[in-house]
Amino acid sequence: YEFSGIVISTSPRSPLKPGTEVYGRTNFRRDGNARTYTVATFNEIAAKPKTWSWAQCAAVPIGGLVAFQALFSFPLLFEPTLEGWGHAAGLDGRNSKVHLLITGAASPAGVWAIQLAKLAGVHRIVATCSAEDIPFVRSLGANVALDWAEDGNLRGWSAESGGQFNAVLDLMGGHTLTRAWRLVRDGGKIVSVARDTASARPAGASNSVLHYNFVLANCPRHLKTIAYLADTGHLKPVLDPEDIFEFDDFEAALQKLRNHRRGQVVLQL
Repeated sequence: YEFSGIVISTSPRSPLKPGTEVYGRTNFRRDGNARTYTVATFNEIAAKPKTWSWAQCAAVPIGGLVAFQALFSFPLLFEPTLEGWGHAAGLDGRNSKVHLLITGAASPAGVWAIQLAKLAGVHRIVATCSAEDIPFVRSLGANVALDWAEDGNLRGWSAESGGQFNAVLDLMGGHTLTRAWRLVRDGGKIVSVARDTASARPAGASNSVLHYNFVLANCPRHLKTIAYLADTGHLKPVLDPEDIFEFDDFEAALQKLRNHRRGQVVLQL
């Protein structure tokens, strides 16, 4: 459902004109976009980053929007103004005291969440991922990266985190979410992609924690902000050249996805 391409025809009311290079994601109820031509509404797309390749742009929309909206729409964090992104503590320092936990940090949303949180001035980011992805996750900006299989227990997380978190972005659900509940301070917040964040709450967890179930929304403004951060050099593209497949090799691409690998896979038409 994610794609990048060139607008060839629009309605009179569309803000995007033919010839515009765009990226976005279409509604899951419609057909996917592994085809030469597709149809998108104007609230599903935005002008793509000019400095990134077509494949790099196609790998962004769903993961990028999940990360952006989970962090700033609920909100776990304050969204900076355009001028405020990239400052050490954000332009006004509102996120400078945030202690953030991100689970599933090497996922399609996690790779953007780490970067966006860092750019928004978060004081400390602790991320969980597989052992092989720890160097990669640290390179994106995580202060601490933990192997969820080995150190994904309460004792391990507490020792590495230096205390409880006031914000948690859970991209895994299940037992990982239950463990995360135990690490949130009174008055803290959890946003999870799980269907029912509250059901994972263990006995003894704080009653004052605010919890939200994430629902993805269309928002061209968020795509525009991501494109701005890409073109100003703040965001780092996250796509291995080995993860780009020609359309005829779609079976190999799908198999790579099934192997629970990090990041995204892109079909190139």
